[in-house]
Amino acid sequence: MSALKVIHSERKFGLVNENGKEIKSCIHEYIDFKNVIGILKKNNKWSCINSDGQEITPSIFDDAFNIKDQFAKVRIGHKWLLIDQYGNQLKPTEVINNNFNFKEGLAKVRYGCGRGEASTGSKFGFINEDGEEVIPLIFDFAYNFSEGLAVVNKNNRWGYIDKQGNNVTDLIFDFAFDFCDGLARVRKGKFIGLIDNNGNEISDYYHEIFNFSEGLAKVEKNGLYGFINIQGQEVIPLVYKFVSDFSEGLAIFDDNNQYGFFDKEGKIVIEAIYDDAYYFIDGKAKVEIENKIFFIDKTGKNINGKN
Repeated sequence: MSALKVIHSERKFGLVNENGKEIKSCIHEYIDFKNVIGILKKNNKWSCINSDGQEITPSIFDDAFNIKDQFAKVRIGHKWLLIDQYGNQLKPTEVINNNFNFKEGLAKVRYGCGRGEASTGSKFGFINEDGEEVIPLIFDFAYNFSEGLAVVNKNNRWGYIDKQGNNVTDLIFDFAFDFCDGLARVRKGKFIGLIDNNGNEISDYYHEIFNFSEGLAKVEKNGLYGFINIQGQEVIPLVYKFVSDFSEGLAIFDDNNQYGFFDKEGKIVIEAIYDDAYYFIDGKAKVEIENKIFFIDKTGKNINGKN
């Protein structure tokens, strides 16, 4: 880590070394230093500095940030560049509107025309933490890596690549979402399905698949709800007009505007007799009958008396 320390006085910034000796006087608009490279603002322009406090780039940039402790990202106009600790500009040499946010060791980069990230003519790829282009800029759009895979787009079709740029799925989806816990949602037309991290489609397609809770995910098709497990298997049929997520092993269901609870096998453990019902927390759930609110346990027994 650097022995330089940023100091400030009356909204001006400077630098001192580990002995307290002034390296940069407090006359600058801003200074930030991390490990081996820093950024400095004066006269409304930015430059990069090294661990001796010396400027290693001209003071010509419109904006600058430290990233990853060994690089600075700098902007000229709408173009972002990556600068190393020696002041060298790393490839790709002109990346427009890019933040170089590293995720899982790689950063999405973009080259092309226009100001919006998905502007026509833009191409996306990835660089590693040494600034080397490891996945060519050939995609019309890309998201950052999540669980070793990234969502990419070509010709309005979506799919997934690994960190070597290999296709894990063909680009066949109308949209694709990030992986979470080894699964990702994909869309075909108006329907959503699940794939695993090998690219296998493991579930039927539904109008919506919600987040997993306690190992099960709520699904909806044609206005009816049920549940699937993490293998994509339908374990509770889609016969309910409303279901909640699971909480403490039980979910709320609706039966003709009355509410009850079933378990993870779909077995009704508390009959639908309530005008309203809430999640179980610490073994009890709040329910309502004829404007009277009380708490029940997991057998349906009133445990607190009516309020």
